[in-house]
Amino acid sequence: MPVHLFELLILIACGTLFLWLGWKIWKKEQITLIHDYHYTKVKEEDKKAYTEKMGKAMLLMGVGMYVTGVIDFTTRTANGWMMFAFEI
Repeated sequence: MPVHLFELLILIACGTLFLWLGWKIWKKEQITLIHDYHYTKVKEEDKKAYTEKMGKAMLLMGVGMYVTGVIDFTTRTANGWMMFAFEI
Protein backbone atom coordinates (compact mmCIF):
# COMPACT_ATOMS: atom_id res chain seq x y z
CA MET A 1 0.00 0.00 0.00
CA PRO A 2 1.50 3.36 -1.00
CA VAL A 3 2.43 5.64 1.88
CA HIS A 4 0.20 8.49 0.67
CA LEU A 5 -2.85 6.23 0.47
CA PHE A 6 -2.17 4.87 3.97
CA GLU A 7 -1.80 8.43 5.28
CA LEU A 8 -5.08 9.43 3.61
CA LEU A 9 -6.94 6.48 5.14
CA ILE A 10 -5.57 7.15 8.63
CA LEU A 11 -6.44 10.86 8.44
CA ILE A 12 -9.94 10.10 7.16
CA ALA A 13 -10.47 7.61 10.01
CA CYS A 14 -9.20 10.07 12.63
CA GLY A 15 -11.14 12.94 11.05
CA THR A 16 -14.32 10.88 11.13
CA LEU A 17 -13.75 10.07 14.79
CA PHE A 18 -13.25 13.74 15.64
CA LEU A 19 -16.34 14.74 13.65
CA TRP A 20 -18.43 12.12 15.44
CA LEU A 21 -17.11 13.10 18.87
CA GLY A 22 -17.56 16.81 18.13
CA TRP A 23 -21.16 16.26 17.08
CA LYS A 24 -21.90 14.15 20.18
CA ILE A 25 -20.35 16.76 22.48
CA TRP A 26 -21.98 19.76 20.79
CA LYS A 27 -25.43 18.62 19.71
CA LYS A 28 -26.07 15.86 22.26
CA GLU A 29 -24.27 17.76 25.07
CA GLN A 30 -22.44 14.62 26.16
CA ILE A 31 -19.95 16.35 28.38
CA THR A 32 -18.72 13.01 29.71
CA LEU A 33 -16.86 12.43 26.43
CA ILE A 34 -14.43 15.10 27.60
CA HIS A 35 -11.90 14.19 30.31
CA ASP A 36 -13.48 14.75 33.71
CA TYR A 37 -10.65 17.03 34.79
CA HIS A 38 -11.84 19.59 32.24
CA TYR A 39 -15.56 19.62 32.99
CA THR A 40 -15.88 18.99 36.74
CA LYS A 41 -15.84 22.69 37.50
CA VAL A 42 -18.37 23.65 34.80
CA LYS A 43 -21.60 24.92 36.30
CA GLU A 44 -24.86 23.41 35.06
CA GLU A 45 -25.95 26.71 33.51
CA ASP A 46 -22.65 26.93 31.59
CA LYS A 47 -22.78 23.34 30.32
CA LYS A 48 -24.51 24.19 27.02
CA ALA A 49 -22.00 26.91 26.07
CA TYR A 50 -19.06 24.74 27.15
CA THR A 51 -20.14 21.70 25.15
CA GLU A 52 -20.90 23.91 22.14
CA LYS A 53 -17.40 25.38 22.10
CA MET A 54 -15.68 22.05 22.75
CA GLY A 55 -17.79 20.29 20.12
CA LYS A 56 -17.15 22.93 17.48
CA ALA A 57 -13.41 22.74 18.19
CA MET A 58 -13.50 18.96 17.70
CA LEU A 59 -15.42 19.41 14.44
CA LEU A 60 -12.84 21.92 13.20
CA MET A 61 -10.03 19.48 13.95
CA GLY A 62 -11.88 16.70 12.13
CA VAL A 63 -12.34 18.84 9.02
CA GLY A 64 -8.69 19.83 9.25
CA MET A 65 -7.67 16.18 9.21
CA TYR A 66 -9.78 15.53 6.12
CA VAL A 67 -8.30 18.53 4.32
CA THR A 68 -4.77 17.55 5.33
CA GLY A 69 -5.22 14.04 3.98
CA VAL A 70 -6.76 15.13 0.69
CA ILE A 71 -4.15 17.83 0.02
CA ASP A 72 -1.24 15.52 0.82
CA PHE A 73 -2.72 12.70 -1.26
CA THR A 74 -3.40 14.85 -4.32
CA THR A 75 -0.20 16.92 -4.27
CA ARG A 76 2.21 14.32 -2.83
CA THR A 77 3.73 17.04 -0.65
CA ALA A 78 3.57 18.08 2.99
CA ASN A 79 1.49 21.17 2.18
CA GLY A 80 -1.53 19.66 3.93
CA TRP A 81 0.43 19.24 7.15
CA MET A 82 1.59 22.85 6.98
CA MET A 83 -2.01 24.03 6.53
CA PHE A 84 -3.16 21.85 9.42
CA ALA A 85 -0.45 23.28 11.66
CA PHE A 86 -1.54 26.84 10.86
CA GLU A 87 -5.20 25.93 11.46
CA ILE A 88 -4.47 25.03 15.05
